[in-house]
Amino acid sequence: MRILIISAFFPPTNAIGALRVGKFAEFLASQGHDVRVVSAIQDSIPDTLETSIPADLVRRVRWFDVNTLAARLFGRKLTAYRQGTGSSSSLLTYLGELWRSCANIPDNHFGWYLPARKAANKIIRSWRPDLIFASASPVTGLIVAHSLSRQHGIPWVAELRDLWTDNHYYAFPLWRRKIDQVLEKRVLGSASLLVTVSQPLADIIGTKTGKPTMVVTNGFDPADFPTDVEPPNDNYLTIRHMGTIYPGRRDPTPLFQALKLLGPLADRVRISFHGRLQPGLGQIIQDMDVCHSVEMLPEVSYRDSLRLQKNSDVLLLLLWNAPAEYGVFTGKLFEYIGARRPILCLGLERGVAPDLIRERQVGCVATDAEAIAAQLRIWIETKDRLGRIPAPPDVQLQGLHRSDQFAKLEKEFSIIST
Repeated sequence: MRILIISAFFPPTNAIGALRVGKFAEFLASQGHDVRVVSAIQDSIPDTLETSIPADLVRRVRWFDVNTLAARLFGRKLTAYRQGTGSSSSLLTYLGELWRSCANIPDNHFGWYLPARKAANKIIRSWRPDLIFASASPVTGLIVAHSLSRQHGIPWVAELRDLWTDNHYYAFPLWRRKIDQVLEKRVLGSASLLVTVSQPLADIIGTKTGKPTMVVTNGFDPADFPTDVEPPNDNYLTIRHMGTIYPGRRDPTPLFQALKLLGPLADRVRISFHGRLQPGLGQIIQDMDVCHSVEMLPEVSYRDSLRLQKNSDVLLLLLWNAPAEYGVFTGKLFEYIGARRPILCLGLERGVAPDLIRERQVGCVATDAEAIAAQLRIWIETKDRLGRIPAPPDVQLQGLHRSDQFAKLEKEFSIIST
């Protein structure tokens, strides 16, 4: 089967969306399918994510970022805030929201639409795919696939790793939502199949669109993880968080409050945040006076991230304590599970992610400082007694490999393309 993939994020871009789509492309190729990819050059993100897909099968196109002007006007202040070393003024916030509402329709990759469509049309002229697969966000990729499908009469499949206008992080005004809802209905209505990462999200999408919708959760590849790395053999409890911080939503504040409750034991805890976007984190660390236990570190490559995860006692997962977060399955959760280190999940008591952690017995879910502090004491005592925090049993990981999930979608592709 010939499959054209449309995704703004694809390896070597080191982003969680690129990881999922890249792994899916590799799986399809391993099953004998002929795969081509149209992606975007992401100048602001390191090209450190490896893939086995040959570079000549991936068309990475340059595009105009509509936010370039805003970045020039506010770049220094905005960069400091996103990296966690500054604060955002109310005026800067207002201007940023106004700009995003007006200039980022349907999203900040609007300027990628024409170059991506041009590159895809060039591929199709000499290599007609049996199916087009587009993964979002950004949803601009879905619009590209929709237009190609209409132009060439090729069936297409839309993957929404996050919801579109029903996304709980959707923050645009009512007039903008109306525009996006029209686009959403028109674009998704032309797809042969809709794909998302959890059953609650699938229920929302399927009910709204009336289209066939299936669940393909995230997963992990055991072969990606290093075998020569062990948890730290020292007197500290090392906790790591990989990725983006969302203050007030996916927020580490309860963990810092728990440190205060530990008394002298807090000196035994070391918490590291690795990421490119950590808005406001530095200020929170200062305000709570936990600088002696907490450090902010830059983003690392995917391979180095897996090594750091393996070289941890505990891995920190931050969720937003809101009903809309119930169906959110982050790719980070499955990486953490693959690293086979206990997970400390904060923020959400019930949902697909915390429920999975409980069911698989791969960590602890806590929402208040006292419960977190109690769990930290247990882990410190365990490490003192055993020398390390035990890994979850292998049986707890069954069915969570990426290949288990991708095989289901490949089967649907075969049905759609015939």
